[in-house]
Amino acid sequence: MHLKNLTALCLTPLALCGLAGAAACSKPKVQPPAQPTQPSQPAQPAAAFKVFKFVSGAGPCPPDRDCSGFIELSADGTLRVDNIGEMPRGTVHEIKVTPAELQAILPVLTAPALRGLLDTGGQDCPVIHDVWESMSLTMDGVTHEHKTTACSDQPIQDARKAILGLAKKYFPTYFSS
Repeated sequence: MHLKNLTALCLTPLALCGLAGAAACSKPKVQPPAQPTQPSQPAQPAAAFKVFKFVSGAGPCPPDRDCSGFIELSADGTLRVDNIGEMPRGTVHEIKVTPAELQAILPVLTAPALRGLLDTGGQDCPVIHDVWESMSLTMDGVTHEHKTTACSDQPIQDARKAILGLAKKYFPTYFSS
């Protein structure tokens, strides 16, 4: 009786596999689980940065004057400055900052606290008429921007000081008038 059961157990794989024999019914090859691919380099905060722009001005402005300007820093290190008071209006000066300077300023210009203030408005921003200032930061495909005139929130002060300092280094005449 036991021999009959043993024979049935041994022949079952052959019967299930048909003429191909037991080899066709061997254990399925199990593929090891796919390993998650690791990026060649960790993502840097700078990788998400696109542009920071600081705009300021005063008014009312007579038609023959230039009463506003901007400082703009792009991810490729291009620093653009439109001097307040420089005629003709819209004259823009441009230079490339060093990679070290760009890397040094990015933590200030992309700080999460600054982004939050630009999204919601600063807490310490008095209303001032006839003078304006704004900041905008574009990163990760999102633009964070707000009026920052006279704001004393530390992240706004830090960004203002950093971008003005960089502009002063390359365009000292911007600040001499």
